[in-house]
Amino acid sequence: MAHDGNIEHKHTFPEVYSFLQSNNNMKLSTSTNKEFTAVADKAIRRKDGKEYDVIRFLRGNKESARAYECCWGHYYNCHRTRFGMYAKPLDEALRNS
Repeated sequence: MAHDGNIEHKHTFPEVYSFLQSNNNMKLSTSTNKEFTAVADKAIRRKDGKEYDVIRFLRGNKESARAYECCWGHYYNCHRTRFGMYAKPLDEALRNS
């Protein structure tokens, strides 16, 4: 289900997005030690054709998930893709930087 599950973050989407823009990207690991890279990017959403800020979560060169601002704070994004396992360590990394 889109935007299902809640995750409490210390940082807002704009704070995380801005941090990633300033640092190009960030290499992290999930709680199960799966390595990924978080990247600030832009994307045009099909449903309205507008450009939005998006955080892309890559495993290798392949996108595993993405989060728009409306998705932040949920475990599933607009497309019903799980991304919470990536968002949580990203939020914690900002807390420790």
